[in-house]
Amino acid sequence: GMVLVLPRTVVYLNAMNPGSTYSRLSIYAGALNEFRSNPVLGSGLGSQVGADWTNDDLYQEAASVGSKDISGKAALRDTHSTPLQIAVGLGLVGLFVFGRLLWVSLRWGILCLNHASDARSREIWAVMAAIITVLILLIFNDGIAMKPLWLLIGVLWTFEPQRSSSLAVQETGPA
Repeated sequence: GMVLVLPRTVVYLNAMNPGSTYSRLSIYAGALNEFRSNPVLGSGLGSQVGADWTNDDLYQEAASVGSKDISGKAALRDTHSTPLQIAVGLGLVGLFVFGRLLWVSLRWGILCLNHASDARSREIWAVMAAIITVLILLIFNDGIAMKPLWLLIGVLWTFEPQRSSSLAVQETGPA
């Protein structure tokens, strides 16, 4: 799935703002270099990365569209990708914990859906769809969507699986 989507996404981003796209790719390369230096535990919360312009083709493409980031004035920055930011800051351990939190939260939503009334299931679906949408956004952007993600996960955890009437009868025993 991702193999088919990513090339199209890069083409779309390139058409939209090529300077930004090339800068973002260089930031991703810098983030991957930083991750490789501390893969297990990461470099620490709030780690910033520099752009990696060692790829000559990428540098030439950025220069051809007048990217400001190749001037050397660009400061250290976040990775512009939540999974990369977690990998850089917290390593594989942090990625595992973050992934596990998302997995458990989405499983909770599915459990609630399986035991929900029609009205409640629409609310749960809406929250889960919003979480998945924000997660997709966070692959290519960092920071701005994290607060809504935590809010949506919190809302998801406020739902409780509703007990069916057959369960209630079993717990109280036969009449």
